[in-house]
Amino acid sequence: MKILSFILKNVKRKYVRGLLTLSVVSGVFILGGMALQSTSINNKEHQRYIRAIAQQEARENYLTKNILRIRYQELEDYDLLVESLEWFETNQGMLSEIPGFIGGREQSAISQILQTKFKTFQKLEIEIEEFKSKNALLKNSLKYLPELKSELVNRETSTQENLALVKALNQLQEQILLYNLNADRDLANKIQETQNQIEKIKAENDFARAESLLDLVLRHTEIVLNLQPQVNQLTEELLRHSDITLTKELQEAYLGAYQKAVRRLTIYRAIAYLFLLLILSWIAYRIIKNLSEANYRVRRSNLRLEATLKKLKETQAKLIQTEKMAGLGQVVAGVAHEINNPVSFIYSNLTPAQQYLQDLLELIEVYQQEYPQRNDRIEDVQDAIDLDFVRTDFLKLLGSMNTGAERIRTIVLSLRNFSRFDESELKTVNIHEGIDSALVFLNERLTHNRTQSTIQVVKNYGDLPLITCFPGQLNQVFVNILSNAIDALHAEEIYERTLTITTEIIRRTPQKFPTLTEIPFEENDNSQEVHGDVVAICIQDTGLGIPKKLQDRIFEPFFTTKPIGEGTGLGLSVSYQIVVEKHQGVLKCISTPEEGTTFRIEIPLHPGKRRNSEPKQGEISSRKLLLDRDSETVDSKSSIVQMFFKEARKLKS
Repeated sequence: MKILSFILKNVKRKYVRGLLTLSVVSGVFILGGMALQSTSINNKEHQRYIRAIAQQEARENYLTKNILRIRYQELEDYDLLVESLEWFETNQGMLSEIPGFIGGREQSAISQILQTKFKTFQKLEIEIEEFKSKNALLKNSLKYLPELKSELVNRETSTQENLALVKALNQLQEQILLYNLNADRDLANKIQETQNQIEKIKAENDFARAESLLDLVLRHTEIVLNLQPQVNQLTEELLRHSDITLTKELQEAYLGAYQKAVRRLTIYRAIAYLFLLLILSWIAYRIIKNLSEANYRVRRSNLRLEATLKKLKETQAKLIQTEKMAGLGQVVAGVAHEINNPVSFIYSNLTPAQQYLQDLLELIEVYQQEYPQRNDRIEDVQDAIDLDFVRTDFLKLLGSMNTGAERIRTIVLSLRNFSRFDESELKTVNIHEGIDSALVFLNERLTHNRTQSTIQVVKNYGDLPLITCFPGQLNQVFVNILSNAIDALHAEEIYERTLTITTEIIRRTPQKFPTLTEIPFEENDNSQEVHGDVVAICIQDTGLGIPKKLQDRIFEPFFTTKPIGEGTGLGLSVSYQIVVEKHQGVLKCISTPEEGTTFRIEIPLHPGKRRNSEPKQGEISSRKLLLDRDSETVDSKSSIVQMFFKEARKLKS
């Protein structure tokens, strides 16, 4: 039994192998036959025939255009028509060479259309010859009639009879011109009546010198009357026979036949692809099976690489932002200094200039009082310069210059305040100056771009003492939060655009304040602690608010809802670091959809009440921002960098 089983297995294995071999060989032969069928369409022949049809259509349009130009314009080059006929004969031979991949029935239909076109061209050739002769005679008569009329008018004297003749000739010329445009039967009758009138005048008077010219006029008139309808009819026949209708039919017939050939080719290729698929299926199965484990390992490696790339990008963003901030303080301070010097010259000279102007005006009044005599030259100068207007407007100009200088000084002061980004020492400053400086930088953005409506800024400043802090970093926090609030107020759905800034002192005992929205910290650290008195700054907007599902993420690094290229996602995360880590304060976000958003900043009033923000050597700060599983700190000031350079360029210009 074992031997029998072994024999059956071997026979079955050989049978399967033989069947597989036979299938592969058959498939190869069928695939070869289908491949030969799939190459039966000659694309060069197809493109040649399509070009021939297109050229035929273009030449027929060209012939029609020349017929109309020769008939109704000054063009008399009949060789253009002859050249078109010769070209048609040549192209007819090319069109007769129908590509071989077109089926027999379709070839017969195309050949029948070509025979019809050939007969049409034969008629066209005869009609063109007749058109050439008759149109030449007609144009010759139309050309010489005005010349003959002018010569008749110049020969005859201005007698009563001659005036009647001239009137009749003018009327005849006008009627001939109209008849050339429209061969109307009524107009032809009027021309014959005018002819009879001229013959009557000729019979009643002796025009010895002009009788032969009158005969020529009447003869050319007869030619126009006879040839005009004939030429018009010939023109219509030529236009009808040179029409592109048959060419369009030829094009449609050929394209239909070509589509059938393409469909037939598609079927052959589908069959070939099917057999090829069957042949390659087993090979593909074996390859896929052998590579499945390798692909799994590659996917795992890709995931690790993606995670590493993400970390590298985050680190790169941090390095770029840090590098941008390296020389920002010096640049801004230098720009402020360079601008402040010339502005100081201008501002300090405005007051003496106003005094000098008052002195000059008083001197002019004294002159007018002491020398009231009329002086023409002085009055002319007064009228020329409009002295009364100069007296009032000059003071206004100086006042405007003074206002502009004050504004520049304010901007320079703001630049100086913001040039202290990386100061590592605590300083005692007025917190309101930092807020006002941020508003100065953002003043241009307070006007809505489309509606031109201005955001109303409401300041509810409390009576705050000077506080000890890192002023440059707090200024960055103000700019980041105010900039986001302005962006929220620029939404088109908002009708009331109000930005409210409130400051106050809060007296309290040490306690815990849980945050509404915060960045994830290390374990068991989900609250912020503030000891003693604090300065509270609330920035509130009337925007659309932040959706609840996003409120838990707004302080995450690189999280932004703005389009790509408009936001880095670091503004609020850096602000959180500055307030919480650097100043041991509180940064809260309270937002209600459709009502607005409020950011509340709380800074301890006395530095001694803050926790030590710098970790000891060998320790790790418990307030690091978590970018992913491996914590990395982010210290970026991208938004304020862009604001500084923008304002610096404006002041330089």
